[in-house]
Amino acid sequence: MESPSPFQCAECKKTFTTKRAVKAHMSNVCGQKNTFNCPQCKKTYRNKKSLEHHERLKHSKLPKYSKKTHIMCSENGCTEINFPTVKSFRKHLEDNHEKVITKVTHQFSSRKDFHTWKDDIEAKIGIKYVKNNINYGANKEKSLFHCRRSGIFKPRGKGKRQLKSQGSCKTGFYCSSTIELSINNGNYEVHYFEDHSGHTLNLSDLKYTTLSQKTKHFVLDKLLNNVPKEEILNMVREDGPDDRSCFITITDIRNIRSEYKLDTL
Repeated sequence: MESPSPFQCAECKKTFTTKRAVKAHMSNVCGQKNTFNCPQCKKTYRNKKSLEHHERLKHSKLPKYSKKTHIMCSENGCTEINFPTVKSFRKHLEDNHEKVITKVTHQFSSRKDFHTWKDDIEAKIGIKYVKNNINYGANKEKSLFHCRRSGIFKPRGKGKRQLKSQGSCKTGFYCSSTIELSINNGNYEVHYFEDHSGHTLNLSDLKYTTLSQKTKHFVLDKLLNNVPKEEILNMVREDGPDDRSCFITITDIRNIRSEYKLDTL
């Protein structure tokens, strides 16, 4: 027969196995007055945890997660809320801000077909999708590509790298648009969440995005044929393969020369 627990709360008579546990109970429950007030219904609670539980249950308030993530909402009044997953963030946008999140599913027969589709999407909207993480399993692979405008600008190196003259492409928040690629035994399935948040898709925003591969190859062909840079700029701006081409600069051309190592030829 088990002996009764030697540690008991003097107020509620609840028993504990250690002295430390009963002290914590007295400090957080029975030894405190109701000092935590609900701002909406004026109910009072003895500890913050009970208040937060009440707010989630009665007022549908999202918790502030203890582990800070970079997934934040840009809507008014939500900039301090961090979401543990993109899925929970999208649900928040639908439930609290009446946003419509469209999910489109595609099937591809090869990785090449997927990247061809992805390149076409990026050229159409002028936004790159960057691989965020990848998980492997037995004959399985799952990759997440997020909108390149998600997140904040982080200087690299020794802090000497400065913002470009036109600013950073980063919005300071997380965009709800992602591409989820699942590969299972050679089958390629894509879930594309095409609605963006935290930024617009206006033509003027394209200056923050990178050149598409089609534009780079267009410029590369002209460089290999020794076409002068000023002529290339005019040609690309007038006849480029996508809207981003309108904002091409001399710096873009220099970057293409460096990327394809033309200066070493």
